This record gives sequence, C-alpha cells and structure tokens, in this order.
Amino acid sequence: WELTELADLFVARVRLHAPWGHPCILWTCDSWQTFAKHRCKKYDNRYSRPFTLLVHNKFILRPTANQGPSFVRVAHYMAAAIAWRPDLSNALRDKIVGRLVDEMQRYKKFYQHMFLKDKGIISRRKEWLDKSGR
Repeated sequence: WELTELADLFVARVRLHAPWGHPCILWTCDSWQTFAKHRCKKYDNRYSRPFTLLVHNKFILRPTANQGPSFVRVAHYMAAAIAWRPDLSNALRDKIVGRLVDEMQRYKKFYQHMFLKDKGIISRRKEWLDKSGR
C-alpha cells in the first residue's frame, strides 16, 4: 500500500489527473484501459511509451523471493495518468517519466539506507533468521 500512496503523491506532485479520480489502491487497470481506449483513439500510443520507459528504467520495485510477484499496478497507474493528458507532447511525457524514475530512485535509496542502518530492523531480521533456521 505504501507504493500506491507514493503513486498518489507523484500524480499530485507532477500535476497529473488521477485516472477516474481514484487513488492508486482503488483503481482498476483493466476497466480503466477499456474505458480510456473507447474515449480516446490515441490512448494506446500515449500509454505504451511511458509504461515501457517506467519498466525499462526500473520504476517497478522487485520483490524478494518470498514476497510474491512484482507489483506493477503503480507503473500502470502512472502511465495511465500521463497518457490521460492529451495536451502533453511526447517530449514532455518523457520528461515526466524521467522525473518519476528519479524520485523512485531516491525513495529506493532512502529505504535501503533505512533497512541497512536501523538497529531495530537489523535485530528483528536477525531474530527472524535465527527462528527460521536460516
């Protein structure tokens, strides 16, 4: 859920429109895509490039082996918010994607630092590893 809150923050910060006005956690990608494609002929073109750039620039956080599949909702949501702005040129869309990728990198570094330096987290991790026999 924290990632979806970040998506909402990113949408507000970059002055995009939340798809259907929904926060990321409540948004349904499939329904939105169907709606958007019917409302806008060029939606697929405006959506696919931002989504591809987000994926290729590692905007999606990879889970650890025991966390399950990747959580791609945030990248879909961000690409949809970018695509829904018909007034944006391709160059401006690319610039927005670059800004989002930069912000996500800062969040990743912050959390990595926090998890590697926080003594409480380190001791709980050690306890968990000891109990699980790892």
